[in-house]
Amino acid sequence: HARRDLAWLRSERARDGVPAAVALNPRWSQECAAHDAYEAAGGVLQSSEDPAAVDASPGGAWAGLNSDLAEGSWTHARTPWEQAPIHLLALLAPSLSVTGIDDTGTLQCVVTFPGMLRSSNGPDAVTTVPARGATGVPPAELARESPFTPVQFVGLPASRRTGRELFVYLNRTGQIGQAPVQILHASLRVGHRAVAVRWIDSNTRTVGPYLAGGIVIPLRPLASHTRCRASVTVQDGARTVTHTWRFTTR
Repeated sequence: HARRDLAWLRSERARDGVPAAVALNPRWSQECAAHDAYEAAGGVLQSSEDPAAVDASPGGAWAGLNSDLAEGSWTHARTPWEQAPIHLLALLAPSLSVTGIDDTGTLQCVVTFPGMLRSSNGPDAVTTVPARGATGVPPAELARESPFTPVQFVGLPASRRTGRELFVYLNRTGQIGQAPVQILHASLRVGHRAVAVRWIDSNTRTVGPYLAGGIVIPLRPLASHTRCRASVTVQDGARTVTHTWRFTTR
């Protein structure tokens, strides 16, 4: 189902305001399939492979370490990572231009970081998901992913339901891939009320090196059918960039 899933991924990226032109690399899809076969044979869901195992392979091991993995299914409206913000952050990265996909039963594999090959021709810019003017944004989420979730790095229990987490990306002129994101300040207002937020970024212990951007976390679920105003300031070399945008919850 690689081509079908790619079409759905392109549609979701377009809805989220990030470049939808992502190409399929058949070799990477085969390597994702090899890793899914390894997981199925061992009854596991994990990124690493035991090289001594019968079903291990160099290509499968590469895919396991360079992909979003999941147990779930795609639909035309959502990927299997909608409640996995750290993984979804990579899947929606603006620079993602090539991927490999395998969809074997309930086992899913999508190559992410090696495919972040798009460069930016414009000035340094912050991009967010949800994008400016987005509507129908889920007001809440309970993150479910392994080995950890964003809320665990801001002093909250993994079981905490929060507002929908906001993704922050930095693209630099002429640079291929995503620039590291260091968030200096973030705020969120729902109507006239300020909502407490915390964030994780490239400087966050343990998880920082694995992030394709930053994640702003509203500490409580947002109200439905409400217009929200968000702002984030990030470090960009010797200067800072502030991005302010509005979106509406469903």
